[in-house]
Amino acid sequence: MKRLLSLLLCLCLTAGLSLPATAEDAALITLSETDAAWSVEGVTLRNGVLTISRAGSYTLTGTLTGQLAVALESAGDVTLTLRDLSVTCADGPALLITGAEDAYLVLEGENRLVSGERVEITRETAAGEDASGAALQAKCDLHIDGTGTLFIGGYLHQGIRTSKDLSLDGGTLTIEAVGSGIRCKDKLRVSGGSVTITSGGDGIHAATEATDTEEADGDAVISGGTLTITTLGDAIQSETSLTVSGGTLSALTGGGSAQAVTTYGSDRNRGFDFGFRWDMDTADDDTPSTKGLKTGTDLTITGGTITLDCLDDALHAGGTIAISGGALTLSSGDDGVHSDGALTISGGTLNVLTSYEGLEGNVITVEDGIISVVSSDDGLNASGGTASAFGGFAMGGKGGRGPLGGFGAPGNSGDPGASMGTEPTDSGAAFPSLVISGGTLRVNAQGDGLDSNGNLLVSGGLVLVDGPSSSGNGALDAGTESGGTLSVTGGTVLAIGAGGMMEAFGSGSTQPFLVVSASWQAGDELVFTAADGTELLRHTAAKSGQSIVFSCPGLQEGDAVTVTVGSGSTTATAGFSGAGSGRGGFGGGSGGRKGW
Repeated sequence: MKRLLSLLLCLCLTAGLSLPATAEDAALITLSETDAAWSVEGVTLRNGVLTISRAGSYTLTGTLTGQLAVALESAGDVTLTLRDLSVTCADGPALLITGAEDAYLVLEGENRLVSGERVEITRETAAGEDASGAALQAKCDLHIDGTGTLFIGGYLHQGIRTSKDLSLDGGTLTIEAVGSGIRCKDKLRVSGGSVTITSGGDGIHAATEATDTEEADGDAVISGGTLTITTLGDAIQSETSLTVSGGTLSALTGGGSAQAVTTYGSDRNRGFDFGFRWDMDTADDDTPSTKGLKTGTDLTITGGTITLDCLDDALHAGGTIAISGGALTLSSGDDGVHSDGALTISGGTLNVLTSYEGLEGNVITVEDGIISVVSSDDGLNASGGTASAFGGFAMGGKGGRGPLGGFGAPGNSGDPGASMGTEPTDSGAAFPSLVISGGTLRVNAQGDGLDSNGNLLVSGGLVLVDGPSSSGNGALDAGTESGGTLSVTGGTVLAIGAGGMMEAFGSGSTQPFLVVSASWQAGDELVFTAADGTELLRHTAAKSGQSIVFSCPGLQEGDAVTVTVGSGSTTATAGFSGAGSGRGGFGGGSGGRKGW
């Protein structure tokens, strides 16, 4: 073994290489308010600035009022072990790293990096932040690990800022910042450790702004660790993609979903009765974005535990959203989940506790998973694009239907009553579709339970919809008047709600269903029993209603089913009747319907 080590050392010296330094042989720098004790080549202390100019490994301990600067004279890596270190800088970064290729921060004991004097984090202090740098600023790739703690006070600007990648692998970080808690200009990787952020800007922002020669970049991958974020902006924003495969993430944005009425007025988003929806994103250009997980392109969730309470959308993607695992608990003042493109759920547990609309996307596909949605408007909404429509005129919100005679083309201004067709529009949006083929879906909606501006297709799974108690909406709503299909070919479906706008399955259905008129109150049980006494389904109504649509595997056309509601019962015959029992017109024009 000794010969092998000697040979390795000779080879390194011959090749002009050096062995990586370890914590044991790192240079030790001890600081104090009155004196500094070390004798390390390449390290100087002048006018309150401690400068490290050579690559290598350093252990820092003690207290410094001023700045810790790593300004390498030649390219290389630097490893800084912070061991009970406290640095406070009044007018700039407490730790500034330049000239390095990669910087490694190893945490031992209790450490502090503070820029500026502590202030209460409010919208006013966030708006007044200056650009004098983050408390921890690295103009290189930065890696943070260790078993110690680090408090970062970004009272001038941001907490952590990197010009390249940021990797969080260990340690316990607590960040307070008047701006963003963490800002990296390229890629964010979180695999371990614990990070708690309180910020006036975004909690975490991964983005490189577009230039004349380069496209915008920045993505985030969270595979482990614990993130706890309280912010007046977005919890995590990624310019391109965002992937969560593990770890624990909890966030409160903008004061949470309960602040939606306070912030946007008691009549916020109530205009759907008139075919118009005011959108929070475009209502006021000065209103900060307060979403949970927000990405410019695609959001992918395969695992992890995610709990979000957001003033705006809890999950939001400018591209697609795919959820195949994890446990998600979402509260939102707007959409629980919003995708400008496709939204696909193929696994995991998704619980939307409160929302304006529960799940929204151009094409929504539910293949598997356990899903529960509570909404003050639509439970699930397969919309036609990213612009609201008022009688076909684009209003700058989200895709919807106008009451003045049919549909405007999704995402386009169009003429009143223009049909959607089945081809993508100028906005690139596909024909709206809501497709359910598996999983368990429970919806409690004050607006439409399941709403599609195009197709609404059920082929499997368990679907329980407590629709609206008012007749301005229905438990099921498809764009049949614009070429869409409302059909059931499999699965167990119960859709109950008000009777005035009831819509049943129609052409394309191959599994028989029942359409029953009845009356019940919140808390009443609805029981469906086959002729041989087999109980097909039992459900407790969330609110009052008058109409029932029911279908389940094994039903044959002509089968008699006893429907018991409270203390009364009736017998209904399974079949394909009720197809086309759509709603009457609303406002002027044939086929006109409510906007949302």
